[in-house]
Amino acid sequence: MGICTKYLLKKDLIVIVNEDLLNESEKKFKSLSQELIQDMTPKKEEEQEIKEYEISITERRKMEENLGMNEDLFRDFFDNAAIGFHIFGPDRIITGMNKYELNLLGYSLEEIVDKKTWSDLIIPENRHQFEKHWNEILDKKPVKNLEYTLIHKDGHFIDVLLNASPRFDERGNLINTRGSVIDITRRRKMEQALRISEYDLRECVKELNCLFGISQLVEKSEGSFEEIIRGTLELIPSAWQFPEKTCARISLHEQEFKTKNFKETSWKQKANIKRRDEIIGTIEVYYLKDKLIFDEGSFLKEKRNLINAFAEILGRYFERKMAEQKSKESEQKFRNFTSQSLMGIGVVQDGLIKYANETLAEIIGYSTKEMMNWSENEFKKLFHPESVEFAMEQAKKKQLGEEDVVRNYQLRIITKTGDVKWIENYSQSTLYEGKFADLVSWIDITDRREAEEKLLESEARYHDAFDRTTFYKDLLTHDMNNILQVIMLTLEISSLDENISKELKESLKSIKNQVLRGSKLVSNVHKLSQLEESQKALQNIDIYNTLEASLNFLKNSFKMKKINLKVDTPRKNYLVKANNILRDIFENILINAVIYNENSTVEILIRFSTEQKEGINYIKVEFMDNGRGIPDAIKK
Repeated sequence: MGICTKYLLKKDLIVIVNEDLLNESEKKFKSLSQELIQDMTPKKEEEQEIKEYEISITERRKMEENLGMNEDLFRDFFDNAAIGFHIFGPDRIITGMNKYELNLLGYSLEEIVDKKTWSDLIIPENRHQFEKHWNEILDKKPVKNLEYTLIHKDGHFIDVLLNASPRFDERGNLINTRGSVIDITRRRKMEQALRISEYDLRECVKELNCLFGISQLVEKSEGSFEEIIRGTLELIPSAWQFPEKTCARISLHEQEFKTKNFKETSWKQKANIKRRDEIIGTIEVYYLKDKLIFDEGSFLKEKRNLINAFAEILGRYFERKMAEQKSKESEQKFRNFTSQSLMGIGVVQDGLIKYANETLAEIIGYSTKEMMNWSENEFKKLFHPESVEFAMEQAKKKQLGEEDVVRNYQLRIITKTGDVKWIENYSQSTLYEGKFADLVSWIDITDRREAEEKLLESEARYHDAFDRTTFYKDLLTHDMNNILQVIMLTLEISSLDENISKELKESLKSIKNQVLRGSKLVSNVHKLSQLEESQKALQNIDIYNTLEASLNFLKNSFKMKKINLKVDTPRKNYLVKANNILRDIFENILINAVIYNENSTVEILIRFSTEQKEGINYIKVEFMDNGRGIPDAIKK
């Protein structure tokens, strides 16, 4: 029985079957079946032969079933694997691709199989690399862990890792190439981000080292401005990406300082050095162009904050130095001033006397050297027991920054010799040698306090004498009024006698007028004395009503006189700030207008008007009469 081996290629699954053996077994099986039908009692040899053929057929069927199962397993693995698989033949045309790789590229199976080559799917930059790897495959060498960049259907790039191996027949001819791809796009991005981070970290360390060096230079160095600037210039290049290709220049106060390799180029960055808002100089950093390749945009972007930081450090340094210089000058002026001051001046800092002038030493009796050697808060021994608690409380409040501090007060102190003195204390917070302190000024007011006490005693005696004078003045006024009242009563009784002569009546009338004048004089003197004693309070008074009361008084006082009164006013109510003396003023003016008028009829015109001065409204009252008036000589 001849054997013919046939290769069946079912989607790259190879099945080897002995076809002659299967056909011969089938023929024998049929022949035996017919014989069995004809003869139901076969021979033993025939039965054995039938059994062998039956076993052969069963084995063939099992082999076919196993081959089908293996093919299904392979196809399932190929289609649903978590990595990409593809197959292409000797012509490089793709003959198979699984779902993962199709999804990765965005194509359907119909768009890829038998239409595209591997070169169609990779970026042009990778095609030369692929030719080299293809030659290795033809040399029967598998290729492993090759990085390629694929082109998605929509145009974006996908980074993959390729592994591929060839299949050859028994004659050494290439059947196909099987490859697998893994998407490493995310890994590539992470690696790129890591490289960038590492670069940024290295640059950050360089920048921090440079900043720290400059900070140390300006904070600890006691050198000149020029030494600080030159030290800064030496540190600047180390912070840039290419230190050997970096140069710098610092300009300050019309002076210019450069690195040894300085040269102006177009690759430049600049920052202003400021003291407060005033530009006092510049920092310039240049890259030398000597075949240097770098991204100008990155240079400008990455180092902008750094050069600004350099400028800010130098600006603050110069500002601090200027402040220290001014502080020293100010302290020297302070010492010059306080040494000539008539006030005792001292500076208290952290409970210690940091400065004291000679005037303070003269006031308290201790030398300036003794005070400077006192321990913390030892100065409180100067305060009188009745003043120490209050004085120390104010000092503590000031140190704590509280707002309710009494800065000016009087207190008693005890000098070195034990004398008690009165002191006027002034204190305020200040800066002394760069730290907060209390500036205390003392004035010896002992003599003034003694004078004040004597003055108080004198004032007490004065008030006592004044009170007695007021008593006698009131008593005198009362007695004078009583005397005048008695005289007035006597005149009234005498005028009732009808037998007195005309001349006597005129005399009585004249005496009566003089009594009225005397009474008025006594009243006015009393009121004037009250004005000297105290200030009369003002209140709202209707000036027109006050005038009417004065006019009624005038009419009653001069009934025998013919008086023609006229009041010219647009209205009859005016409220003004005044007191009861206003009526006395009106009455005096009106009485004088009658007494010093020789006309048979006294004409009096009173005119009201308003006017404004400096934004304040005033009422103007004018009294006009037909009397002789006051002679010019008397006015002068």
